[in-house]
Amino acid sequence: MSDTGYKFADVFEKVAVPDEIGALTVKNAFLERESNVLYLNILEYVSDQSKGEISSLLTSQFGFKSVVVECAEGETETPSAHSDEPQPEPEPVEDTAEEAETDDAVETTEVQTASEENTDIFTLADVLNKVTSKSPPVASLLAGCKYSIAGDTVTITLTKGGKSYLDGRGITAYLEKQMRAACDKPYTIVYDGTVVAENAANDEEILALSTASSADVNVETERVLLGNKITKATVPMSSINEDTGRICVEGDIFKIDTRVTRDGSKLRATIFITDYTASVAVKLEDYTDKLERVVGKLSEGTRIRVRGMMRYDRFFGDMCLFADDLMTVPKQTVPDTADEKRVELHLHTNMSSMDGVNDIEDYVKRASEWGHKAIAVTDHGVVQSYPAAAAASNKYGVKMLYGVEDYFINDVVKAFLGDAEVSLDGEFTVFDIETTGTTLSTDRITEIAAVKFRGGEIEEEFQTFCNPEKPISEKIQGITGITNEMVSDAPKEGEAVRMFLDFCGDSVLVAHNAAFDTSFIAAACKRNAVPYAYSHIDTIPLCRKYYPQLKNMKLDTVARLLGYGDFRHHRALDDTKVLAAIFRDLVERLKADGVSDTSGLNGALDGMNTNSMHRFHQVLLVKNKTGLKNLYKLVSKAHIDNFYYQPRIKKSDLNALREGLIVGSACVEGELYRAVLEARSEEEIKEIA
Repeated sequence: MSDTGYKFADVFEKVAVPDEIGALTVKNAFLERESNVLYLNILEYVSDQSKGEISSLLTSQFGFKSVVVECAEGETETPSAHSDEPQPEPEPVEDTAEEAETDDAVETTEVQTASEENTDIFTLADVLNKVTSKSPPVASLLAGCKYSIAGDTVTITLTKGGKSYLDGRGITAYLEKQMRAACDKPYTIVYDGTVVAENAANDEEILALSTASSADVNVETERVLLGNKITKATVPMSSINEDTGRICVEGDIFKIDTRVTRDGSKLRATIFITDYTASVAVKLEDYTDKLERVVGKLSEGTRIRVRGMMRYDRFFGDMCLFADDLMTVPKQTVPDTADEKRVELHLHTNMSSMDGVNDIEDYVKRASEWGHKAIAVTDHGVVQSYPAAAAASNKYGVKMLYGVEDYFINDVVKAFLGDAEVSLDGEFTVFDIETTGTTLSTDRITEIAAVKFRGGEIEEEFQTFCNPEKPISEKIQGITGITNEMVSDAPKEGEAVRMFLDFCGDSVLVAHNAAFDTSFIAAACKRNAVPYAYSHIDTIPLCRKYYPQLKNMKLDTVARLLGYGDFRHHRALDDTKVLAAIFRDLVERLKADGVSDTSGLNGALDGMNTNSMHRFHQVLLVKNKTGLKNLYKLVSKAHIDNFYYQPRIKKSDLNALREGLIVGSACVEGELYRAVLEARSEEEIKEIA
């Protein structure tokens, strides 16, 4: 037997080698642990048929995925295994397999054999594979190391240091224990090469393997897929710019694109990740089979930590992160530590258009993890998620509350609010205001104008600027034409509203979108302790009734319909005069329908066009089966009869099918919420509620 190898039949005693092949001497063995492919370099020359037989025998007997048999160069015939003639020493065949990673990105390890006693080298490779596949830090230390066996000594040649770490963590003792048990020999593990190095792994998650089997190892929290473990702190993706160099980030994958190079040898992968402050494209490129193993362990939703260099990618057309190191990390979940758990009553799934991205099962699962007993589903205008919601409820043991956030229109809105009963031929105060903006709590009045209207004629006019005691923005100046200089010497709001109410006397107020104008007047009165208790008419509902052909009810739109020509829109006095002319036309139409005073205004609105009405948000929750049936009816009617840009539920329909339903005020777009923000009267708010 040659001193440089060992007999094939001696190593694999359980293999019945065909007689015509005879004993073979193995020069080198190379085990690719990730793919479980064994490469054998033998001294003797054998035919291709014999190579195939050897490969089949070893594959079936020892569980290799495949065995590649190569003969030493220069042999042209099969020499006798027992020949006394000297055999030429061939050069070892170069390893043709590409480097392969383990499950934790460990480089392929060369298995060297030097004597007949080295038959346990494959056992060593198997033991090392079990350890490194379970622990990324150990895998990083042993990546690229060489192993050899001489007598009872196993030598591991380190390249990255870490001897004290392996000894201190019990890794060395564990390897010795496993080798002794498997081979029945008193093996001792020794290290040479670079046994001490800076930046050696220092992972607290490695378990003491000296008293545990490989099955006991649990490091599922982190897995290195490329390069080394990343311990450096990450930075928010929002901080990345064109000057960012080497960087470490962490985020969730939301898209993966792969592309093979033209020659088919390499794979390019682009992994899109986000930390919810921004997003970044991570670039990977490597040999196809190697990178496929990395990408194959990733999917949308996986959280990864990446370290690399930010640079411009001309193919992608943007800055990308070219990864050197990549590892999966556990997602950080926020716990619910409240003693008394809440019940979520407002929830949008991916069935809500432009307002939800998660499936209902995701929410129910999280509610279960948090210990919530129930959860509601309230998609915008639809109930398509109910079947999935029912399944998730049964799966996770969380009670499902069925509901919807509908688009609600108040088709029973009133044109007249108050208790004053006045003839349509009586006295009214038609008025308009201009403001610094539309937010009642922060914006202020800049102009008030009014006219006394009786019998279809304007009898008296009133106009005053009002100092808002805050700057008027350029945008508002452009809309209204009112500048800061024009209001600088004007009365402050307290004096201005007193002047206005003195002009009004006891008359009924008339305004276009009266809720806006009267809310600003009422708020100013409240701030200045001025009594305010006026009945008012809103001309917008009346316009919807009598001008149904209009797509909107803006003042200038109605004025054009009635042929009142151009006017200075958004100047209070001009708007007021035009509104007085519109009110005169409305009064004539009302009289033609038999309405003679303010008490009949609300009844005259039956059948008005609701297409231009404002859509509020509203939550409906089901109490019982009757409520579920009524909700289905309302949603069906909204889609079939009342669909205008969105499926709308009319208040009149809701009143008719109210049984079994709980009505919620929804969000800031809810009618009740808006009424509070606009400082409506307590009576109005109670009526809405």
